[in-house]
Amino acid sequence: MVEPTRVRDLKGALFALDADLTDLEAPAGSFRQLRAERAGRVTNARPWTRRLALGLSFAAAVAAGLAVVVAHRRSMPIAGFEVASRQGALRLEADGHDGVRVAAGSAELHSAALGVRLAVFPKSHVRREGKDLRVVFGQVELTVAPRPRTLPPFVVAVSDGSIEVVGTRFTIVQGDGGGHVTVHEGKVKFHRPNRAEVTLGPGQGLDWPERPAPAPDRSPAVDLPAVDVLQASAAKAPVAKAIKGRRLSPRPALAEARAPLDVAAVLAELEELRIRKRFRDLALRLQQVLPELHDRDLEESLSYELCDVLASRLKDPEAGCAATKRHQRRFPAGRYETLVSALRLELGCDGATR
Repeated sequence: MVEPTRVRDLKGALFALDADLTDLEAPAGSFRQLRAERAGRVTNARPWTRRLALGLSFAAAVAAGLAVVVAHRRSMPIAGFEVASRQGALRLEADGHDGVRVAAGSAELHSAALGVRLAVFPKSHVRREGKDLRVVFGQVELTVAPRPRTLPPFVVAVSDGSIEVVGTRFTIVQGDGGGHVTVHEGKVKFHRPNRAEVTLGPGQGLDWPERPAPAPDRSPAVDLPAVDVLQASAAKAPVAKAIKGRRLSPRPALAEARAPLDVAAVLAELEELRIRKRFRDLALRLQQVLPELHDRDLEESLSYELCDVLASRLKDPEAGCAATKRHQRRFPAGRYETLVSALRLELGCDGATR
């Protein structure tokens, strides 16, 4: 909505012009005649010239009003951020502390003062802290303009540390008890309290808080006799037998060995699909990879990404609801529980409405 003062000024100008148009045929001694004389107008000018001048003035005022409305709709400053683009029924809320929450929809926000663009999604919450930024909650993709070496780096605070940025693009997912960062372009440095910094490049990610390393296995070693697995399996293989007149060949002693998943190569492949914005291929590859992962934390992060791609990028309610339901069953009360619940609400799963 346009600011009240601009509305009042615009309305006043329009009303004044309308009054002039109404008084065009008024008697020579009317109030309009006096006003025209005071303004130094030529009172004996032809009526059509006066109508033309007033019509042009009226059109100019309307054009100026429309320009104000268009400019305002194109950029809606809120808590120091301007809306560069929007998707869905966008609803933003200021938190009263230089921050903004995404109550509904998604958008791209821009802050010229910070030199950063943010792609924010439902339930995201970001806040300016001086010349830096804090991701309070939700998923946010940040694109930071390169900074000269003479200026301090841009810093993004999260729940368990801070991310130092020079000029790059990366995504942060901040949950209730922790979060994750994935770098798409450039490099970032992650700082934890009282710990050495960690540098991340394209395709690399990091979780917080840091999980303690598993305790070493201190159980005594036991010497077991060597066994030829192939020979033992062949000895136990069942002989061919007939079932209802059909002769079955014996099952192979061992199924063909499957090559272990190259996690680094898979992550690089997923990152390439993200950069190229091939979200349908990304969703298909995530569905293929998830059952083969043995790292539960990585599986949880990629499972949430699949939910988000189906819901926010592909706008597929059926597939999105199925993926979020699988995620909730696999990771009850997990790191992304609140975000997954928000996606289900956005998709209208189980008849839920906003």
